[in-house]
Amino acid sequence: MNTFPSTAEVWIIHESQALLFRRRDQQWQQEIAMPFNEFLGSATALSSFTLPDTSIHINLKNTQNPEQSGQGKCWVGLCHDPLRLIEVQDNQIHTRQLHEIRTMGKVARTICVDKPQNFERGIEMMLVHAQEHQHLKNWLASQKSGARKFSGGLQLCAALWLKAESSYQHLRLAALACTALSLGVMNWNMEQQLEKQGHQIERSIQLSRTKAAAEPAAMSFEQWSEQINKFGKSNRANLQSLNIHWNNNGDVYSYAVLERERKRVPKGCTLETPVRVQCSAKASAR
Repeated sequence: MNTFPSTAEVWIIHESQALLFRRRDQQWQQEIAMPFNEFLGSATALSSFTLPDTSIHINLKNTQNPEQSGQGKCWVGLCHDPLRLIEVQDNQIHTRQLHEIRTMGKVARTICVDKPQNFERGIEMMLVHAQEHQHLKNWLASQKSGARKFSGGLQLCAALWLKAESSYQHLRLAALACTALSLGVMNWNMEQQLEKQGHQIERSIQLSRTKAAAEPAAMSFEQWSEQINKFGKSNRANLQSLNIHWNNNGDVYSYAVLERERKRVPKGCTLETPVRVQCSAKASAR
C-alpha cells in the first residue's frame, strides 16, 4: 500500500485522462480532470510539479487477454492475500506516457487499481519480457506450493540474471567488455604514473647531487666583486638586478638577473637560465 503526505498533490493518469487528487477532510477528493494531451506542458501541471510532494501515477487498466499472455512485453505486479500476479499486456501507450511525463521533469510510477480514487491501494507494476514473465510464474508456483521459499527466491534471482532475454545478454557482454577495458586502461595509467614518479624521483636525486657538488667557490670578496663586474660596464652593461643573501655560516649567494641572454658566465658562476646567474663565495675565504 502506498502512503502519501497529507499536503501532497497526486496525479493519476487513467484512460487518457489526467486526474488531480487532494486530501480534504481526511479523504482524497478529485479536483481536476483534463485530457492527457492537454495536461502535457500545461501551466497547471508544471505549477503542480514544482511542489516537492507532488507525485504522478499511471494506472494500468487490467484488461489482460489470456490468449496474449506470454507474448511480448507485459506489466506485472505482485499481489498478496492471496499471492498472485497481476498482468497487464503492454500496448506502448503507457511507455510513451512515461516518457512524455519525464520530459516535464517528473518520474511517474505505474500502478494497477480498479478505480483511480483508490490509488493508495494500487499495486506497483513493472515491465518485463516474456522470458522474465515465465520465470516469475514459475517462482510464484513454487511459493504457492510452500516448499523451498528461500531457495526459490534465490533461484528466481539466478534465473532473471542468467536466463534473461537475448538482448539483455548482449548488453551484459558489452558491459563486461567495457569493464575489462576500463580496468586495463586504469592499470596502464597506474603503470605510467608510477614510471613518471620514478623518473621524477631520479631527477630530484640528480638535482640534489648537482646542487651538492656546486658548493660556493672559495674566493675573497674582491674576487666575488670582480665576477659581478664582468657582466659589463657602461655600454656593455648587462645587469638588470642583483639579489644578495647569506646563510648562517656566512656563505654569500648572489643572483644576477641579466637584460640579455648569455651562453657563458665568469668562472665560479653558474648559469641557471639564459638570463639568471648565481655567483657565490664561501665564508672561510673571507
